[in-house]
Amino acid sequence: MRKAEWVLGEDADTSVIGVILLVMISVTLAALVASIAFNMAAKDLQTRDVALTAQQQGSDVVVTWQGGTDTDKVHSYEIFVNNQIRASNLHAYAGNYTILSLDKPGGMNRVMVTAYFVDGAGLVVLDTYV
Repeated sequence: MRKAEWVLGEDADTSVIGVILLVMISVTLAALVASIAFNMAAKDLQTRDVALTAQQQGSDVVVTWQGGTDTDKVHSYEIFVNNQIRASNLHAYAGNYTILSLDKPGGMNRVMVTAYFVDGAGLVVLDTYV
């Protein structure tokens, strides 16, 4: 009788160890997948150092490219006024400016500039109201 009890106790230990190993493997795989996913997401969150300004002058808006350390990495950029594209395929260099007429002179006009970089990234680099 004692021998039968000892065998049953050993089986219970084996199943507990099996469950612990399965949980450990599952946690390890989940951590591996999460680290790969977060690493991919971090690559898309690159910041760029560029500077632009938008100023209203009468019934026009003047968008000026001020510069920045990543200006030489800009392939081209587009200017939107009130969510409509107004100028595209522009080349970035410090001091470059573009004059566009406003739809609502004296009103709140949204000016947004999207820059396209040589590595294929497209980022909104200016989003303001004039």
